[in-house]
This record gives sequence, C-alpha cells and structure tokens, in this order.
Amino acid sequence: MRRATLLSILLASTALAAAGPRITPQEAGRHRAELVTLVGVVASAQSNDDGVVLHVGDVSVLVPQSVRGRFKPDPMELHQKAVEVTGFLTPPGRPLAIVVQRPEDLRRDTSALVEERAQLRARLAKVEDELDRLHGMYPAEVVEGGITLGPVGRPLKPLPPHPTQGTVLAERGVPTRVNWSYGKRELMYGRERWTFDELGQLISIGPE
Repeated sequence: MRRATLLSILLASTALAAAGPRITPQEAGRHRAELVTLVGVVASAQSNDDGVVLHVGDVSVLVPQSVRGRFKPDPMELHQKAVEVTGFLTPPGRPLAIVVQRPEDLRRDTSALVEERAQLRARLAKVEDELDRLHGMYPAEVVEGGITLGPVGRPLKPLPPHPTQGTVLAERGVPTRVNWSYGKRELMYGRERWTFDELGQLISIGPE
C-alpha cells in the first residue's frame, strides 16, 4: 500500500515537471524549443484542411486534422475562452507555435473560470442590492390585477392590466387616424376607437 502511494506521488510529480513552466504569450519568445504550459485567451480560431489554428497572443496553437476528432469539445469552440496548452514551442527562426497531439494538452484554464465565476457573483450581488434599494423607495402597496407607479411622496396611481399603446401599435399596425389631446390619446382602426391615458395605458375600446 505504501509503495503504491509513493508511486502515485512520483508519477504526479513527474507529470507536473513534464508540463514545463506556466507562461503567458508575452513570455513565449524567451522559451523557444522548450516544453511549456501556455496560458491565455484564444483570440481567434481558424479551421482548414490541415486542422485547427488557435491564436493565443502571438502563439499559434495547431491541432492537426488527423487528431482533431479526439478533442471534445472541438477546438473551434474554444474561441474567446481561457486555455492551457502544453507542448514544445518552435525553435528560433520559426513562427511561434505549439503543435498539440493529445486532448489532455489543450484544456480550459480552470483558474480563469473560477475567477470569472467570482466576478459574475460579485456583479449579481450588486444588481440584487440595487433592486433592494429601488424596492425600498416605494411603499409596499399591492394593487390586484395591475401595478402601481409613481415617485416617492406622491399618491400612487393603479394601472389596470390592459395593453399599452406600444403593444397595440405593434400588434395592429399603423392606425387609420390618430387624435391627440391633453391627457388622452386615441387610435382609430376603421370604425374602432382605442383610447389611452397620458401614460399610454389602454382605457377603452369602442365605436367611433
């Protein structure tokens, strides 16, 4: 049992060493012909007969067509995603690139995902705080069948649950005639009169 544990630790240490140093695309030029783990965001992805080319900064990550089918998800789906790429950088005199043959050498950067989730949670908390603040600005009054609307300190006016002028125009189209007056708006559809209040809320439908 102890021997198996020591073997597992040894294999894990060997795997970490084999991954090489973690570098950014800006540091790649100093690690030519070395085994590295490149960490960055895929700025663009291209597919051609030879395979897929992912651009991580100035480094091209090449996934040959012969092994592309082994990668799940497909490398093209990594566009705009943070990734970790393990492999040998090309030697001096050649464009910066890493050729990836194994799916385990091209993966999402989990540390970036954790940070992204933390940022999203922080943004959600701010939105919830703002909603609580806005709810606190209005009295806790419920109007059955409608909503209440109005600034703090003024009587709230209940609105019936009818369509608004905007929804009517969107559904019925251009009216045959429009009448505008203080505190009231009317849309004519043939011999049918649609009357709205000053807020654009439907009051009634009747003959012209």
